Amino acid sequence: MLPRRSREEIIKLLDGYQKSLHESQAIEKHTRQVTRHSKRVWDEDNLMRSVKKDLIAYLSGERICFDYPVDFNGLSPFVAKVLRVTRTIPYGKTGSYLWVAEKIGGRQFVRAVGQALSKNPLPIIIPCHRVIRSNGNIGGFGGGIFLKKKLLMIEGIAIK
Repeated sequence: MLPRRSREEIIKLLDGYQKSLHESQAIEKHTRQVTRHSKRVWDEDNLMRSVKKDLIAYLSGERICFDYPVDFNGLSPFVAKVLRVTRTIPYGKTGSYLWVAEKIGGRQFVRAVGQALSKNPLPIIIPCHRVIRSNGNIGGFGGGIFLKKKLLMIEGIAIK
C-alpha cells in the first residue's frame, strides 16, 4: 500500500517536473502496459520506484492507470468514501462535486465532498483534479488552480 507520507514525495516530483518542463521540453517517454494484479505484494522500495516511473510517464502525457493499493487508514470514513469514488473517474473524464456527493449518499454532501478532497493524501493517484463544478467550471485544488488546469490538459480535458 502507498504510505501517506508519499504525498510529500509526489509534490516534490511535481515541483521537479514543472522546473524541468521550463528548462527542457524533453522528458523521457516510457512505453509500457500497466498490468498489475490487486493482490500483488509490493515492497516499499519497488512500489515507490514504480509510482515515480508512472508519475513521470503520466506527466509526459501517457495514459496511466494508477491502480496501486492505497491505505486509507487515518482518514475519516467519509473522506475515504469520497476518495474511493474519486478513484473511479477514468483518465480523460471528469465528475462533478455533485456527482461524487450523489454516489456517496446524496446531494446534501456536495460541499463536504470538496472539503474531503482537500484531504487527499495522494494527488494524481487519487485523481481529485478530475472533480469539477457541475456548471463546468474548474473548482478548487490543493495544488492550486494552475496545476489543476495543467493536469486536466495532460488528459486532454478543456475547462472553462
